[in-house]
Amino acid sequence: MMRSKNAEYWVVNFLSKELFNLENKDVKGLCSKKVFDRGLGYFREGRVSNTLVHGLILHGEVAGNEPKSYKIKIKYGEKERRLIAKCTCPFDLEEFCKHSIALLLHWIHKREEFLNIDLVLNDLRTKSKEEILRLIEESITANPSIINYLLDTNSKTFKKQLEALFSNQVNYDDVRELIEKLEEVRDAAEKLFEKKNVQESFDLLKEIIDLCIRNYGNVDDSDGNIAGFIEDSVELYSRIIQVLNVEWTVKQKIHEDNWKMFVMDEYGLSDYISKMIVDSCTIENDFNVIEKLALEELQKRKEKEDGYAVSEIVNILLDIYEKKKDDEKFLFLCEKEFKHSYLRYIEYLETKRQINEAAQCCTRALYFATGFLKTDLIEKLGDLKYAQGSYGESLSLYIEAFEDRREDKLLKKIRHLSEELALWKNVRDKLISFLKQKGDSHNLIKIYLKEGDLTSAFRIASLYTTNRLDAESVAKASEESMPHKAAEIYRNIAEEYIKQSDRISYRAAKYYYKSMKRLYTSLGKAEQFRYYIDGIKLANKRKHALQEELSNL
Repeated sequence: MMRSKNAEYWVVNFLSKELFNLENKDVKGLCSKKVFDRGLGYFREGRVSNTLVHGLILHGEVAGNEPKSYKIKIKYGEKERRLIAKCTCPFDLEEFCKHSIALLLHWIHKREEFLNIDLVLNDLRTKSKEEILRLIEESITANPSIINYLLDTNSKTFKKQLEALFSNQVNYDDVRELIEKLEEVRDAAEKLFEKKNVQESFDLLKEIIDLCIRNYGNVDDSDGNIAGFIEDSVELYSRIIQVLNVEWTVKQKIHEDNWKMFVMDEYGLSDYISKMIVDSCTIENDFNVIEKLALEELQKRKEKEDGYAVSEIVNILLDIYEKKKDDEKFLFLCEKEFKHSYLRYIEYLETKRQINEAAQCCTRALYFATGFLKTDLIEKLGDLKYAQGSYGESLSLYIEAFEDRREDKLLKKIRHLSEELALWKNVRDKLISFLKQKGDSHNLIKIYLKEGDLTSAFRIASLYTTNRLDAESVAKASEESMPHKAAEIYRNIAEEYIKQSDRISYRAAKYYYKSMKRLYTSLGKAEQFRYYIDGIKLANKRKHALQEELSNL
């Protein structure tokens, strides 16, 4: 269908202030300066085309450096309360790429070029059947691929179209385009659902989910994008099942098929599927059939003595009982399968404010837990002892957990509690001795910076030059009182990056050299900095990429 020049087809008013009252400053806040500047350049070069708006969604294409244009979809997620962008380009360092930024800038400055699909549809509703058929015929002639959207979703032709998406191995670079096509079909299913065409929506979405899970092994899903698509799809699928008006025998078959999908999973998608299974239950019959299937599967897995597999089924049963608010069955299963349920048991007791019982449960669970789960339990027991007023025990437990897993949150708990008990000096000395023994520069620097001991922090940062983020924290904290030391750290970090010999590392080195230059200039040593940089260039004269990065320093 050709775009009409009639003004009624073009965008003027919209529903969401967050999307439709955007300004340049808002777009700048969505990405880094570099991405914004490149997106602005693409917009100014007139690379944006085929712009559409439909409800709270913007569509467009942006010509990049490849022969084919990139397709962009930007929507205002009402649940997330923010803009969400998807582009078929491979960029994944930030949520918004230069192409999506270019589309948003086009929206701000050339809104009249966006075709308003909602107004077009409203206009079509006033036309006669003959006029609409003629328009469809003209559209198919101009764009034959549009026929895919007119097919009956139960037809063999439509199913073949979907199957064709996975006809070959899907490489990493092709995943974004695949998801774009899948999302078009899922969006169609969601629209059917919104219009109360529940059965049609169910049939279409089931086809997509089955297709994705069946072919998941043929996709390079290194970034987890297909898994994310499946997760979102099964969430919608569960909502559809909840309102699906069918005979109980049909509904029971749906539950059984979903359960089979769960137990047959080979790709680590079972978490999404199990949540969908529980969410799909709304009436007693739903719960009963899933409970029966789960208990049967639990017995099978216990016979195989696979601990993780048993825990997975126990958690589904606990989810069912929790959703039903059946405390009796929940607690009975927790006791019967304590080894696989203690985390949920402790959580339940906490929500009921049964702190003493939760602490006892936690102590009992330590017998079964290993690895990081045991450390989690030690920290949890520390929290419970603190709630009981046993501060000394709590502090000892926090320190024990920290010695196994040196996390910032545990260090904060130890510091806060030991200061309350006036024990920080002794605890600090023991912690520093332990951290030095472990070579843990990160937490040593955290302690020294918290105390304002920049000299000690600088000494540690100098010993562990590869710990760049912490070294940078020391440099920033030292700029005012120890500018020479701060400049030295920036120099060391830059030199570490140069050793990696790649363009991205050279750009990172340039970033730190800029900080070094600023400090040298403030100290009246700009000439000394220039002499140093000339020496770096000379020593690396064969590294042309580095020469380019440092040319404008």
